[in-house]
Amino acid sequence: MRCGFCHLTMKHAVYHPLEEEEILANAKEAVLAAAERDESLGSRYAKICWMGMGEDAMRFSSRTVSLTHALAEWLMEEGYAAGIDGVDLSTVLPRTKENWSEDFIQLDRELDWYPSNPQTLSREAGRSRFRLFLSVHSAVQETREQLIPGAQPLVVSLEQVAEFRREGGCSVILHHLLFDGLNDSDVEIAAFADALKEHELLGTEVRLLRYNSCGRSPLVESSRFEEAAAVLSALTPVKVQTSLGSEVRAACGQFIVKDYDDTAELLMIASASADIMNDRKET
Repeated sequence: MRCGFCHLTMKHAVYHPLEEEEILANAKEAVLAAAERDESLGSRYAKICWMGMGEDAMRFSSRTVSLTHALAEWLMEEGYAAGIDGVDLSTVLPRTKENWSEDFIQLDRELDWYPSNPQTLSREAGRSRFRLFLSVHSAVQETREQLIPGAQPLVVSLEQVAEFRREGGCSVILHHLLFDGLNDSDVEIAAFADALKEHELLGTEVRLLRYNSCGRSPLVESSRFEEAAAVLSALTPVKVQTSLGSEVRAACGQFIVKDYDDTAELLMIASASADIMNDRKET
């Protein structure tokens, strides 16, 4: 979606859509690596998260549903999970609605096939096991177009998620980053509050994410972070991300932060990546 704050956008990263088999293989590879480090994995409840360039998960929602079931069944059959805590999908929503609403409402019901985490259910009564995270980042359309130029108008997205919540009772959570001098003014914060009221989304949880800057980014995290949190929390539940994260360094496309000045090192990494892809193709 060419997000202006995304490190992958800044690096002009090249990517291609993955086939269903590739996605499942990547997920299994990550689980197997985690299982080697943590023998208790099989006694815990897995959360399946589709996020970061997740718009194809919405465009091809039936494929995402089948992938979710394939991964959940494998986790259970192989003893890598005691059950499924839930499924999260993070998105700015593609410009075409397609059938994602119906598909994910059905998925939420089908998650009853798997043992649920009793601690989560007791802690968050009424929470659906499928949760849709919508990235907002600004309720002023001109500002949002700077931050997420590939997204449809926010008013359309808010209408869709409000309808999705009404139809299926699924949980909706709003992601929001705050940038200094860009989307942190009183006008911006008031516009966000007004959008929540207009679309009957008061009571919807807002997640204020931290911004992990990198050398190429012209953006810095807002100095009014705590002030904005206080204003919004008077209207609707707000959860604040307190750290950037020790491993992935914040959310979405913010996790590649190293600027490679050494061309030889960059070529070595590119060569190793190509070898890995060739090995997978041969397998």
